[in-house]
Amino acid sequence: MNNETPKNGVSKKISIKNILNALCIIIFVLIALLFAYLYYSNTNNTANNDKENPEGVETTNPLPEGDLINIDELMLSISKILIPEEVEIGRDSFTYNIDVFGFPLNDTQYQKLSNFFEEKTKPSESSGMYNYKKLSYETDEWIYFDGEQGTNIYTKSGYFCITNEAENPSSIVCFYAKDLSKNTKEYVSPFLENLIKDANLPCQKNECQIQLTEGYPFPLPNYSRGVYYSEEISDDQKDKAEDKIKEDVQKINLLFSERKWNSTIEYNTDIATKDWDENALLNLKKCNSVTASNDYLTCNYSLALFEGSNSIIHLIDCHYNEDALFKYQKEIDSILTSN
Repeated sequence: MNNETPKNGVSKKISIKNILNALCIIIFVLIALLFAYLYYSNTNNTANNDKENPEGVETTNPLPEGDLINIDELMLSISKILIPEEVEIGRDSFTYNIDVFGFPLNDTQYQKLSNFFEEKTKPSESSGMYNYKKLSYETDEWIYFDGEQGTNIYTKSGYFCITNEAENPSSIVCFYAKDLSKNTKEYVSPFLENLIKDANLPCQKNECQIQLTEGYPFPLPNYSRGVYYSEEISDDQKDKAEDKIKEDVQKINLLFSERKWNSTIEYNTDIATKDWDENALLNLKKCNSVTASNDYLTCNYSLALFEGSNSIIHLIDCHYNEDALFKYQKEIDSILTSN
């Protein structure tokens, strides 16, 4: 019996030692698995980032956050991404489809109305098409703007009126631009009736009858912006210019995507320039573009190369979406005036 006691003691010691060794192994394995998991996660995240950002673009995002934002601040931030100097942000000619109210004019009525406007209006301070920075809804005086394609534009107290001498017959149409939610026949008709009286228009029976025209195409300069910039490049850079504009549109696309905008790149020149006129397409070599939009705004950034030119043309335009403008015009106006 004296010989059995030591055997049990040794057995217990061996058993405890085995358990400790097993625990150490288990802990070591768990630590190894933890490090393996962390390494895999980091590698996977890096791979995903490389897919989203194939050019290794710096992801510090200069674009303003939010959905309903100030279009001037947005344009300023976009223009600073690729353009190395300060640029002028001007009006853009984005066309909205607006309900207008008016009537046709015979030659005598048109001349009478033109004489009235010539006497009562003062020209705007802008040259050519009107400048959104000079446009006010609060003036009680008639202000004249030179429109496009034979149109003459007159504003007073938040109303816009357009005559078109190129039409046959000529006509006048008006709408309430200050608050498009009130732009109805009932609201606009009294203004037009007063204009008929003030201009002393000779209206016979069934003439000067105010009618609705739906979806009249008209640019509202308060709600769209544009930038044009020519970036000079050297002869050495010309060989890599197509690669450069491809990388640049990828950068713009990434920044908009990070702000949760719906953003797409167009590398096909024909599609990227489908809205350009024929003169703008002369000697065009290559154009890439990005179109990005949210519920309130849409922006387009185009980069173009032309044959025989040592420059990259930057074309940026943004506008408030038509549906958003009709629903949230007061909020948009408040944002713009607070700038």
